[in-house]
Amino acid sequence: MPKLSAELPDVLVAESYLDRHSELAHLRVKKRGDTLTFVSGPEGG
Repeated sequence: MPKLSAELPDVLVAESYLDRHSELAHLRVKKRGDTLTFVSGPEGG
């Protein structure tokens, strides 16, 4: 079975989802290796 890997389009979809839901404004998306991670807090933290 092929290994799935997150790519730029996946990041864009996740960011778009967060932008549409104001209650999630404290979250942002980071691509870490093959996965997407939702993080909260200030940028760079």
